Amino acid sequence: MGIAPSTRRGYNTGQRCYLSFCHSSHIVRPVPASPELLCFWAANLSARVTYKTIRNYLNGVRNLHIESGFKCPTDDPLLIRLMNGIRRVYGDRTRPRTLPVTFGIVNRMRSQIDYNNHNHRMNIAAIAIATAGLFRIGEISATAIEPERYPRMRDVTWFDRHITIHLRVSKTDPYGQGVDVMVAHPLAIRDLTRYLNGCSDSARAGHAPLFAWKDGRVLTRRALLSVAVRLVDRAGIHLSQYQGISFRRGGATSLAMAGRPDRVIQILGRWKSQVFKRYIERRDTALLIQAATGSRTTG
Repeated sequence: MGIAPSTRRGYNTGQRCYLSFCHSSHIVRPVPASPELLCFWAANLSARVTYKTIRNYLNGVRNLHIESGFKCPTDDPLLIRLMNGIRRVYGDRTRPRTLPVTFGIVNRMRSQIDYNNHNHRMNIAAIAIATAGLFRIGEISATAIEPERYPRMRDVTWFDRHITIHLRVSKTDPYGQGVDVMVAHPLAIRDLTRYLNGCSDSARAGHAPLFAWKDGRVLTRRALLSVAVRLVDRAGIHLSQYQGISFRRGGATSLAMAGRPDRVIQILGRWKSQVFKRYIERRDTALLIQAATGSRTTG
């Protein structure tokens, strides 16, 4: 329980790859590993996977050593030098960037929604709230790893001009102290209101999931992604050049396009470091036009 289930799952991938390599190379004792063995493995991977993937795999092997009671030589100067060489020769070879689902894209999605249909209202409400609140998709929907962690109806608190959604556990709150996420975008609140007004009394009970299909089933991460991708495609945005979509990145980018200060974006997104700047899609055409003309847009 010392690390999150999602982190452990990522570590397991690297561990399996390493142990499989050791087996095929007739390495009888893969743990503890020598710096030379890890260099041999990393070099073997370099032509097939990205530098970033190798680095993540090494983190998995490091965790394998820690939990086996050994010190891992991932900080060995020889391995560090080799990793620098891999990066220099092959580059980062990053995957296609993720599409930020901005406020503007959500507006285009709304034209595809039948507001007389419960499931349609629920989908656009979840998407709008996810973007406006800079949510990770697993924070507002059920995931396979933690199927009971989705927000309930009782987790929403209404104020005059905004709402808060209470997250019992999140990535930046692994010990379950809880955090209230503020959502103030008026169109997102309107979408949520329309959806809730169409729900039955039982569906609005405090223990009920905040986002659920008409038959009562909770909205899952996979289903929300599938719906969002379909709506993006119908809105005329082709995803072939993107790795996927991100509501969190879209919310941060929208706030930057609207001229909001970095500090405000950092607080709203619950970031504790400068890493939030990676979520702002500075290459967005609208943002470049805004910067060139000196004008502001609400996205």
